[in-house]
Amino acid sequence: MFYSDPDIWQEAQARAFLRAVPLGKMIVLDLQSELYPQYQRLSSYYGQPFIWCMLHNYGGVTGLYASLDLVNTQTFEGRNYEGSTMIGTGLTPEGIGTNDIVYELMNEMAWRPTPTDLHEWLEDFARRRYGVDSARLQLALLYLRKSVYNATDPYRNHGKYILIRRPSLKLKTLRSTNDSVLSQSALFRHDLVDLTRQILQLSMDIMYPDVVKAFRSRNITALNQASKSILELYDDMEELLASDEHFLLGRWLKDALNLAHTPLVNLRFHVREANRDSWSCLKYSYKQSFLHPLLSVEFDKSQTETISLMLLDQFETCRHETPSDVSMLLNNSGSNVF
Repeated sequence: MFYSDPDIWQEAQARAFLRAVPLGKMIVLDLQSELYPQYQRLSSYYGQPFIWCMLHNYGGVTGLYASLDLVNTQTFEGRNYEGSTMIGTGLTPEGIGTNDIVYELMNEMAWRPTPTDLHEWLEDFARRRYGVDSARLQLALLYLRKSVYNATDPYRNHGKYILIRRPSLKLKTLRSTNDSVLSQSALFRHDLVDLTRQILQLSMDIMYPDVVKAFRSRNITALNQASKSILELYDDMEELLASDEHFLLGRWLKDALNLAHTPLVNLRFHVREANRDSWSCLKYSYKQSFLHPLLSVEFDKSQTETISLMLLDQFETCRHETPSDVSMLLNNSGSNVF
């Protein structure tokens, strides 16, 4: 709350709130310390003990994303901050099952006296996770560390891919040297699928402008082709994700239903878990499987609207033509439109 409403929770208000409870009788969760730490602004919560937390994930959205360098250094800054009342580290994600690498690193921070050498840590992580000492795999992780796993700018871009946003005309837009060993590694297959999914997901940013351009230029042929390519991208992603059980909707539903102890609770869990795919009016927690039918409807509507606009243009042209010109225009254009 201190981060989301800083105008309300200024120093005086925050101090009064925190000091209303005897020191040590309250534990504060600094909810997203890796990007938005509040303990510095609020003088280590004016004496109340706090836990340095990594939030990382909003809405259970799938995407390669982490702040490895910040997690590796900022936890120790919290410890060594002058007058620090930090008593531990914590995890506060809204969704789990993604980006295992950052959670492994974060869970080590409570036991380490100083930041680790991330280069060496990543090499060791690759050996532990995949069960093989592969220089190519280690290099791949180092590349990821410099890109998607090195989010240091406090900008909330995680999960905001064109692929999972509502259709709009205003959207701004690894091989191994030891395949026989790695093919037996379930964790390697999981990460390979996850990385490929990310590439397909980001491909939408390149493809979607073609839809907008075709619509605005009233080019029905180009619009049909661009729409078809995007829907095929969804089909490719569906086939890819079906190759690993960790990305299957049925697994999530089964895990939820296994917790039910009565038929009523079973039904309630089923509805809630299914609703999670499209939760919130702003599509905050959208899942890819929900969007293919939605896009199909939107693209059909765009094509119908494009045809209507083309016919309207022809009508306006006809108003200024002779009867013979009108007949010729409609005969020639009709075959192109339909």
